Amino acid sequence: MKRPLIFAVTATMAITLAACNDAEDDSAGDNDQELPEEETEEETDDDSDIGEEPVEEPENGENGSEEASDGDTGTENGTEEEGAEEDGAEEENGAENEDGTATEDIDLLFYDDEALNMYRESHTVSADSTEELPVAAVEEWLNGPESDELTTLLSDEGVHVQYLEDQEGTAHISFSPEITDANFGSSAEIAFLDQVAHIMIQFGYDSTQFLLDGEIEESLLGHIDTSEPYTPDDSLDSYEEIDG
Repeated sequence: MKRPLIFAVTATMAITLAACNDAEDDSAGDNDQELPEEETEEETDDDSDIGEEPVEEPENGENGSEEASDGDTGTENGTEEEGAEEDGAEEENGAENEDGTATEDIDLLFYDDEALNMYRESHTVSADSTEELPVAAVEEWLNGPESDELTTLLSDEGVHVQYLEDQEGTAHISFSPEITDANFGSSAEIAFLDQVAHIMIQFGYDSTQFLLDGEIEESLLGHIDTSEPYTPDDSLDSYEEIDG
């Protein structure tokens, strides 16, 4: 009777152990099936990270737009500066009117009625173009002052300007032969040269070459050397202004 009992116990234990092994195998199988899900999640996260990197590209586009905008601004500033320079050049050469003529406000020098001191008087000159303004200014000076307190060096000689040329920043101005009829002493001749040269300075000429009937003379009126371009010793502002 003992053997059948032992056999029964042994069989029961074997069945129990077999059941435990099956349960462990099932659990291991479940674990194996869960692993791919975790790996899939990690792969999805990695793919998501990789896909997010190109999002930064629009920033470069924005920077490019800003740089292009800066470039456009620079171009606009450059255009404005050029326009300002052109406007400044027009102001120096005289104002151009709607009808195509040109006008300029200038200061002319004249002796007082006793021919002792020189004074400046403001005049407005007009010409058909800005290029003709310097000659028009000298012609205005030849016509004399507006104030009764001032007088002109040349009154009845019939002197006129034949032409004016710009040669490397020097004004070459030719007077008609009637200029030699003027009875000038050395002081009056210096005053004549100063008065004309100061007109030329206001039109951008540093010095003035005086000519007689188109020729350079050793002395235009017999006292002062005029074989070289002439420059006044003093500035226009050093002369007192008299209203016309």
